Order: sequence, then structure tokens, then C-alpha cells
Amino acid sequence: MSASNAKQRLADVVVGSRGWLHEQWSESYYPEDIPDEWRLGFYANEFNTLLVPWAQWNESIEALEEGLEDADDDFHLYLELPDTQQSLPKHWHVIADQVKGLVCTQGDASQWVEIAENIGVPLLVEMQNESVFIGYAPYGEASASIELAMIDGTKIDDLVLMREQIEQALQLADSRLDFIFTDTAPALDAMRNTVMIAELLGA
Repeated sequence: MSASNAKQRLADVVVGSRGWLHEQWSESYYPEDIPDEWRLGFYANEFNTLLVPWAQWNESIEALEEGLEDADDDFHLYLELPDTQQSLPKHWHVIADQVKGLVCTQGDASQWVEIAENIGVPLLVEMQNESVFIGYAPYGEASASIELAMIDGTKIDDLVLMREQIEQALQLADSRLDFIFTDTAPALDAMRNTVMIAELLGA
């Protein structure tokens, strides 16, 4: 990133994934003897953001609540919305204080505006669609900085491309950018390399 294009201060980049219950991680990431209910806490000890698919948080709010008990205060939890409006899970309020945004990845975002306003949680929608990452910003704020960047790790084949994508996303971000890997089984090496590159960039 050239000095002319760089912001005076780069946004903080934090890395995470879409979901934490990936079958491939059972052997490659989580300790063999760790109970299922401890896996989210284990994940939150290394990564500081998480996008939870609708099916996961709709079915088990309690698992989220228990798993995040020991997460740091700056852990960001995002909840993905379904493509059609539905009632939020009955006990969802137990994690409300930790939710940083409802994310509309498909369907009509306007159907969620009233719900998001009523519960006091930002509604994030697609604002910037780049070659690899998709940037999400608060609904209705055309000039808003992106808060969330979703990236398909299978499209990243080297560190140079990853650096380019991080730099590009940072130009659209403000104080913090949550970088979410959305592939079915996110590669832990790619996630950790993203953390390393962000640190080298000073983000």
C-alpha cells in the first residue's frame, strides 16, 4: 500500500471463521479429548471473531452462551440471518450483549431492519464485492466503512495475494476489521497467516 493511499492509522484486523464446528478440525485443531461444549471456548482462545450460521445459533443458543463464557471482552460475535424473515430463537437474548451484528448474506435485507432496530443490534449488509473478499457495512449507510470482510480461503493460493486482499480491505475499514473465512473447512494455516500478515502491516 503506497503512503498516499494509506490511512494515518490502520484498522485492527482480527481473524475468524464462519462456524467453529468443522469436521476437519476435529482431528487437525481440537484436542482429541476435548468435550464438544468446550470447543467454542478453545476456538475463542486463539481467534477473536466468529460468524455463526443461522442453523447453528437457531438450534443451540445455550451452546453459544456456554462456549463464550471465557471469551475476551473484545471477542466479536456475528449472527448470520436466513434468506427469509423468521422469528429469532426464544432465548437468543442470553447472548445479546456479545452480538456485534446480524449479517444478511442473502435475501432482502430490508425485512430485517425493524427486528435489528428493536433489539439494538446493527444489521450488516454487503457493500463491497471484490475479487476475493466481500465487505459488509451497516444497512442504510452508503458511505460507511466496512466492519466485516468475508473471504473464501480456497481462492487464496499464496501469501502475496492474501496481503493484497488485506490491504484492499483495510482501505475500506475504519477502526476494526473482522476477517471471516467462509469456506466449508477453513484452512487453519491460512487463518494464522492472515493474522501474521496483518501484524506485519501494523494492523
